[in-house]
Amino acid sequence: MRIVGAVLLVISIVAFLLLLFYKKKGLLDNKVSNKLIMIISGILGVVTLASLLLFAFGIIAESKLEISTWRTVFVVSMSLGLTGIFYFFFLSLWCRNHILVDKEKSQKIIKIFNITNILSVVLIFVFVTLYLESISPYLTYPLNKLIISFGDNRGITYYAVFIVTGALTTYFISDYSVAKAGYGHGKLETCLYLAFPSGIIGARIWYVIANWSKEFAGYEFGKVFRIWEGGLAIQGGIILGAAVGIAYMMWKHKEIPILMLIDIVAPAILLAQAIGRWGNFMNKEVYGSTVLIDAFPWSILPTWIKNQMMVTGDPTKMYVPLFLVESICNVLGYFLIAFAVGKGLKKYLVPGDQGLLYLVVYGIIRAFLEPLRDPEFIMGEADGVMRSRNMSIAFIAIGILGIVALHLWHYFKKKKVQDTTQKL
Repeated sequence: MRIVGAVLLVISIVAFLLLLFYKKKGLLDNKVSNKLIMIISGILGVVTLASLLLFAFGIIAESKLEISTWRTVFVVSMSLGLTGIFYFFFLSLWCRNHILVDKEKSQKIIKIFNITNILSVVLIFVFVTLYLESISPYLTYPLNKLIISFGDNRGITYYAVFIVTGALTTYFISDYSVAKAGYGHGKLETCLYLAFPSGIIGARIWYVIANWSKEFAGYEFGKVFRIWEGGLAIQGGIILGAAVGIAYMMWKHKEIPILMLIDIVAPAILLAQAIGRWGNFMNKEVYGSTVLIDAFPWSILPTWIKNQMMVTGDPTKMYVPLFLVESICNVLGYFLIAFAVGKGLKKYLVPGDQGLLYLVVYGIIRAFLEPLRDPEFIMGEADGVMRSRNMSIAFIAIGILGIVALHLWHYFKKKKVQDTTQKL
């Protein structure tokens, strides 16, 4: 039941998202009306609900533990709530962007959708947490790293799913912002296909170089390519992924100002990183020191997080979930750059500020959290903390110097124009 539920869940969600994607791209027959889209989405929603229930009760059956009536109601309610809010979120986005967008009389409805979309994102996280909490007593810890196994400890990993989900989240947010700026949808699609794998390669190269003596020296060279065993460094991913993405956009879409594009994409990368960090949770890695499991604030965490981070052999202690702290910081960083600065300080900004501010914000987050990691997960050798801090400080320095340089350039450019105008 559990495996069937997992497979159906992946199929139904992918089918639903592809349905909306192909309709948006105009790849479906014109006979596939918006009404039919809604009907098909409803059917897929039922399949998603059934898959969540199969997955949950499959796990409960495998645990061979009894389940009470209230727990059954809890599982069913959370499955229903999660399915409903997930499909509402994407269908409301669809309606707002592709049905109501050109109708002046629909502006009030669009504003309502904007508010409900924000609430929906929050509720999705709430229902995911509660759904997992409902089945937490029946899970085996540490959690399985594989969603679907192909044997020999290989298969589709949660880590990969979170990374891909994060990349798609950044893409859709960036695509929406680019279209809103007047350049249309789909301009970043090919860029995604090039920049994402380049980012993975860059992240792996950076990790291998930083940990060569620690993990790779003395082993066969093939170990370098075993990415499924873990080992990615976001710094390398940012550098190579950004380089490839920027080069492609400057070559293929010169009509889009590159600094404006960087201002759009860079902050959204923080959301991709926030989502990707949950892959570390599933792998039980990138954690901090040990603390008492009942000590505040760790005692208020959901049961499934505490159980996953529990110290093996000591149920009274757990590892500090730094992945969670960084994930929250990244989300807050995105809203800081995109809204608090992007909207609140808009008149003081010049193109490129928000992109460079990403380096500052993420550098500060890593500079603060990196020394708190368990030494096993710090890149480098004996001086790993200093190396990691140096990389973070470099990000901060580049970001600040870049912002200062941009503002000086714009100041002197504006002054030159004014002097030329006065002479005329």
